[in-house]
Amino acid sequence: MSKRMMFGRGCVIAMVLALGGCQAAGVIGADRQQASPARDFTLRTDAADLGRGRRTPSTEGTHVYLLRGLAQTVSEGVDHLSVKLNALGYNTSVHPYDDHARIIEMISAETRASGGRSHAIVIGHSLGANSVVAVVNGLANRGLSADLAVTFDPTVDLAVTGGTKRFVNFYQSDNGWGRSVAAAPGQGGRVENVDLKAMEHLTHFTIDRDPQVHERVIGAIQDTISTTQTQRRP
Repeated sequence: MSKRMMFGRGCVIAMVLALGGCQAAGVIGADRQQASPARDFTLRTDAADLGRGRRTPSTEGTHVYLLRGLAQTVSEGVDHLSVKLNALGYNTSVHPYDDHARIIEMISAETRASGGRSHAIVIGHSLGANSVVAVVNGLANRGLSADLAVTFDPTVDLAVTGGTKRFVNFYQSDNGWGRSVAAAPGQGGRVENVDLKAMEHLTHFTIDRDPQVHERVIGAIQDTISTTQTQRRP
């Protein structure tokens, strides 16, 4: 057993047992969890992490939805990333993992209100990553699409049926929890699985807070929005 797996199994055994129970229940139908009180992560955010030298597209009309895992203590990196994105001018909101139905409704409403010109980004960790797949598949059922979906270590085998222009899954194949995400027929070009097992300092409980991973996510957001905005120009 690797040190990474030993950390996940030993140092946080109570959390692991709870997480395992939630995996068995699945995202849909799991008991609703109350969101933890918001905490201020501003002082922990290094401004040097924010898109160094990258040309930033307009953030107007872009809403980034971030979904935590089982508890805020499991997914502090989601809060860190929200602070970084706010500093870049993005509108962000942080949600519990079981808020997927509400997020679908919010994206639908923003799409209608903007005449289809709004941008939706959906990001999640652990059980929140499972919910990201539920969000984009739900959008596909309505004929809608997010611009980008990003997941950190989904905990069950899932497949994307549509509902996003690009799907990037950061996971570790050897940490005891992370899973790759499959693509339904016709969706293969949209789904990217990035195995971070070479980053041995990471675990399932820290993969969402690494500054290098955040840089890659911020880059993916900026590239995706820039491409979409270019395509919309007359």
